Amino acid sequence: MADTYADISLPEVQAYLATLRSSGPVHDAIWLRQEARRTMVRFVAFNTLLNGTIPGISRFPNELLLNIFAHLREATLPSNEWFFVTHVCRRWREVALGCRSLWTDIVPSKRNQFALESLRRSSPLPMTLWWHSSYKSSPDDLMIAMQNLHCRISHINYEGSGETMESLSSRFTFKLDELVTLRLAQVGGRPPRSPVIEFMIAYEDSENTRNLRTLHLDGVAINWLWALSNLKNLHTLELRCLPKETALKVRDLLCLVQSCSSSLEVLAVHSTLMADDDGADLESPVRVHLLRLRSMKVRLRKWDGRSLTLQFLSSICVPSSAELGMAFEAYNVGCLPELSRCLPHPALMEMFPSMTEVSIGSNNNVFYIRALGPGTSVSPCQLRFMKRDSDSVEWILRDLTKSSQLQSLFKNSPINTLSVSLDLSIVNFELWKPLLDAFPSLEVLSITHIHPKTCVTYKKLKWEHEESLFSALAAAASSSTSTSENFVAARLRELHFHNVIANPSLTKAAAECLEGRSRAAKKIEPFAITVSGFPLSVSTQANIYKAVSLSDVQACLATLRSSGSIHDETWLQVEACKAMTRVLAFNTPLNTTIPINRLPDELLLKIFSHLQEVTLPSNVWFFATHGPYESLWSLGNNLTFGMDKLVTLRLVQVSPEIPPEHARPVKFQMFYEDPSNAHNLRTLHLHCAKIPWREASKFSNLHTLELLNVPETSAPSLHDFLSLIKSCSSSLEVINLTFATPTDDGEDHPVGILLPRLRTLDITLSSWDGDLAIPKLLSSIFIPSSAQITMTFDEWIGPSLPQLSRCLPDPAATKMFRSMKEVSIASKNNTACIDGVGEGGEPSPFRLRFTQLNGNIEKILSDLLKTSQLQWLFRHSPVRTLSVSLDISALDFKLWQSLLGAFASLEVLSITNVYPTAPTYRPKLSTHPKLDWVHEECLFGALSVPLPSTSPLLVASRLHALHFHNVIVNPSLTRAAAQCLEDRSKVTKNVAPFSITFSGFPYYGKG
Repeated sequence: MADTYADISLPEVQAYLATLRSSGPVHDAIWLRQEARRTMVRFVAFNTLLNGTIPGISRFPNELLLNIFAHLREATLPSNEWFFVTHVCRRWREVALGCRSLWTDIVPSKRNQFALESLRRSSPLPMTLWWHSSYKSSPDDLMIAMQNLHCRISHINYEGSGETMESLSSRFTFKLDELVTLRLAQVGGRPPRSPVIEFMIAYEDSENTRNLRTLHLDGVAINWLWALSNLKNLHTLELRCLPKETALKVRDLLCLVQSCSSSLEVLAVHSTLMADDDGADLESPVRVHLLRLRSMKVRLRKWDGRSLTLQFLSSICVPSSAELGMAFEAYNVGCLPELSRCLPHPALMEMFPSMTEVSIGSNNNVFYIRALGPGTSVSPCQLRFMKRDSDSVEWILRDLTKSSQLQSLFKNSPINTLSVSLDLSIVNFELWKPLLDAFPSLEVLSITHIHPKTCVTYKKLKWEHEESLFSALAAAASSSTSTSENFVAARLRELHFHNVIANPSLTKAAAECLEGRSRAAKKIEPFAITVSGFPLSVSTQANIYKAVSLSDVQACLATLRSSGSIHDETWLQVEACKAMTRVLAFNTPLNTTIPINRLPDELLLKIFSHLQEVTLPSNVWFFATHGPYESLWSLGNNLTFGMDKLVTLRLVQVSPEIPPEHARPVKFQMFYEDPSNAHNLRTLHLHCAKIPWREASKFSNLHTLELLNVPETSAPSLHDFLSLIKSCSSSLEVINLTFATPTDDGEDHPVGILLPRLRTLDITLSSWDGDLAIPKLLSSIFIPSSAQITMTFDEWIGPSLPQLSRCLPDPAATKMFRSMKEVSIASKNNTACIDGVGEGGEPSPFRLRFTQLNGNIEKILSDLLKTSQLQWLFRHSPVRTLSVSLDISALDFKLWQSLLGAFASLEVLSITNVYPTAPTYRPKLSTHPKLDWVHEECLFGALSVPLPSTSPLLVASRLHALHFHNVIVNPSLTRAAAQCLEDRSKVTKNVAPFSITFSGFPYYGKG
C-alpha cells in the first residue's frame, strides 16, 4: 500500500480537494456515483496510511459526506465493505453513526458482529435483510436478535440453494407484519419444498400481508391456495422458472391476479403453466380487469398444445397504454402460436389502432417483432422467439408469412413504416411477397443487412437477393385485385438500405420497380432511395471488393444519382419538395472519391419525363448535383421545371475524364426564359463548372458567390463578373474567388459598385503575373470598413511581388486600417501571414497570405520592406503592438531597422523564434548553431537607431514592453538589452517603465 501511494503528496491531495470544494456544493448524483469509489476510497486509504486527517475532506459538509457514504453503500451491497469509512477519522465516524438510514441494510458476515451493530444503529427505522448462501456465518445469533425486531423488517432479499433456504426458514419463528418486498431466488441444488417460505408472510393471518407490495419468486414455489386469499395488495408480481413439480396452474394464476387486480402494476410470468388436476380447461372464466397494469411480460419454454397460456391471456383485460411482451423458447418449426390470441384484451381493439411502425429483426440469437406508436421509442408490444441456430430465423419468418399471422395481428393498425434487420441472404421472393402484403398502407421500408457471425467467406456479404424485394414490389404494383390502389409499390415513398453493398443488379431492379410503380400509380408520387453504411474495416473492404469491379460501383453511383434530384438534408429543407422523384443520398463504402461515369441522356430524359407533370409546392427547396461536365450539361438542360424554387445551386466536377476546356456550359433553361424564376436563388457555388456568364446577371438576389478552381476557359470575363456583382450588390455578403480569376476582355465594365452588406472577401491567386484583372476588379467595388479581406498568393515568386496598394478595394485603406491596433507577422506550415487585428482582439479584418514558400519568408519580408509596401499598407493604422513569429536567424540589422521603421507608434514588441524544422534528435546546443539566436544585437541595434525625421521620437523611447519566446538567453543578448536601455534613458527626459520577458523553450534534456 505504501508503494501505491508513494507518488502522492499530501499537498497534491489537499489542492485537489480544495478545488472540488471551491466549485460549489456537489449535489449531482451522477458525480457521486462515479467519483465516490474512485476518488473517495483513494483518499480514505491514503489518509488511513498517514493515520491522520486530511483537512480538505474534513471540511466537507455533512450533507455531502452522507450522500457519498450512501452511494458507497449501494455500490457494495450485499456486503459490508463500505464500513471502512468509520475507521478513517473521528468526524467521519461521528457523521456515519449519526445517520440511522445508513445502517438499515442487514448483511450477515463473520460472527454477525456487523449485522448486530447495524440492527442497533438503525433503530427504529425499517430495515432490509440480505442473505446469500455464500455467507459462512451462523444465523442463530442474528435470528435471536431479530425476534424482538421483526416489526422492523420491511424487505427481504434472499439468493441461495434450496437447502440453505429451508435451513434458514426453520429459524423464523416470528411474524413479519410490516413486510413490503420479498425476493427469493434459488440458484443451485434441489428446489426448496413448497412450505419453506410461508413462515415469512405468516399466512395464518391475512392481515399480516396487507403491506406486501412486491413478490419476486425465481425457482421457488409457495402454497398457491394460501396466496389466493392473502396477496391482495401486490403492485409487482414476478414468477420465474418455477419448479416443474410445483408449476403454477392456470386457475390458480387467474385467481391470484384477480385478488390483486385493483393494485397490480407489473406482471411477469416466466414459467410453464400446468392444467388443473382434473385435466379440464377453463370454461367461460370470469374476465379479470387489470386497470393499473403498466407492464406485462410472459415467457414460455414451449407452446403447449392445450393452449393453457391462451386461456390465461384471453381471461384478462389490460389498459391500452400497457407495455406487452411475449417470448417463446425452444421454437419448433410448424408449431407457431396464434399471435392474435397471445395478447390480452383489449390490445387488438384499442392498442393496435395507434401503432404506425413495425420492426422485425434478429439480435443475439433472438428473433423479435416490435410495434411502435407515433413519436414513441418504447415498444408497447413485443414478440420474441428464442432461436437455437441461425437457420431458425428463416423458418420463423416463413411460418409467420404463410399462416397470415402478421396480417391478422396488425389488421387494425395503420402501419406506414416497416424496418427489417435480418441476414438478407435468407429472404427470398416467397418471403418478401407475403411480408409486404401484410402491410397494405406501407409508405417507408427500411432494410438493414445483419451479417452472420459465422460467415467465413465474403460471398454472403453481397446481398444476392435484391431482385427478390423489387420483384415483390413490382408484383404488388401490377396486381389486378380490387385493392390495387393500396399496393405497396404505389404507396411506398421511401426505401432505405443499410449495410448493403450496392451493385448494378440492385440499381437495375430498382429502376424496373420504379417503372412498374409509375404504371400502377395514377399520378407520380414522391419516392426516395438511400444506401448507407458499411460496417467492415478497410482491410476487409479491400478483400470484398476484389470481386466487385470499380466499374460496377461507378455504375451503381451513377444510377442512384440519376434517379431524381438529390434531396439530402444538407441541400434540402426537410419535406420541402414532396412531389419529386428523388434519391436522398448514397454514402460510398470506399474511403476514396470514385469518379462517376457519364450518365446517358436517355436515362435522364426517361426519369425527367415522369416529373414534368408534377406541380411543385411553394416551399423553397435546394438543388445540388455532383458529376462530370457532360452529366451536368444534360441535367441542367433537361430540368425544365420548378427552378423558381431554387435557393442553392452547387455544381461540382468530380471527374477529370472530360477536360474543363472542352466542357459545355450548364444552362438552366427556366432561368433564362424568365428572369423571375431566379428570384429565390441565394447561393451560387461552382467548382470546375461552367455556366453562361453573359446571362448570369439575372441572379439578382445572391447572398453567396463562390468560384473554385475555375479554369481560364470557363472563367467569366471581368465585364460579366462585375455585371453579376452589380445585379446583386444590395444582397451580396460573401465573395470567394479561389484560383478563379476573371479574364480581362478589354471591354468597358461597371465601376463604383457599392456592396453595403459584404462581410467576407476572399481571393486566392496562383501567382501575381502582372494581370490587371484583379486590380481592376478591386478598384471597381466599394466595401464596408467592417468587412474581412483575405488575399492569398500561392507559389509566390520574388520578382513578381504584387503591389499591395492595388490589392485592396476602396475604402479599406482609408477607413478599415484606422481601427487596427496590432499587426502579426508569422510563418507556419510553409505559409507566411500578415494579419491586422482590431482593437479588443477582434477577428483580423485584413489578412495577407503567401503559401508554398519553400523557405523564402525572409525574401518576402525583405521585398515588402524595400518597396515600402508595409509602410504604405499601415500608414493610417495606429499600430501599437507588433508580434513577430519567424525564424529569427534569417533577420539581419537592415530588416529589423526597416520593420521597426514601418511602425512609428510601436509600444509592445513580441518576438517568437520559430525553428525552421524540428530535428528528430536532441542535439547539444553547441552542435546546432541555429538553436541559438546569434542576431540579437541586430534587434537592439535597430531599436537604438533614430527614426526618420518625420517623427521626433525613437522606437526605443516609445517601447515599453519587449517579450521573447523560445529564445535562448545568453550574455550577448542581455548585454545588448542593457545597452539599449542605457541609450533609451539618454533619449527620454524621464525614466519610463520598461519590461523584458523571456518564456518558453521547446527542447528537453540536460542541455
